[in-house]
Amino acid sequence: MQNNKRDSKGRFLPGNISPMKGRKGVHNSPGTEFKQGISNNRLKKNPMWKGGIRNDSSGYVSIKTPDHPHADRYGYVKEHRLVMEKHLGRYLEKQEVVHHINEDRTDNKIENLQLMESLSEHMTLHNKQVRDTNGS
Repeated sequence: MQNNKRDSKGRFLPGNISPMKGRKGVHNSPGTEFKQGISNNRLKKNPMWKGGIRNDSSGYVSIKTPDHPHADRYGYVKEHRLVMEKHLGRYLEKQEVVHHINEDRTDNKIENLQLMESLSEHMTLHNKQVRDTNGS
């Protein structure tokens, strides 16, 4: 048994260990949704569950893909990136950008997507389009 004596300020005395040491993040409630590895079956029972598809504030469609190496902290990846990865047969690099040719962020058909090597290449394309529409 561990000795967990404390001083008058509540700090552990030398040689004494907290009984909670090494137990960071351990909960007594096995059904909590905040634990890693939550199953999709549990999510599907939630009335707010939308099948793992959501639209973000920027207008992009995101798909729940928690095992993807570039998933956000909630396990979502932008659909246009997933479509391009499937077409190429590999994961996209972080710096690679997928451009929507018709500028509709919800139109994720492969015919409407174009792979750019970097954000600067993507911005050059958009700047050229703006110059062309302004007649310069």
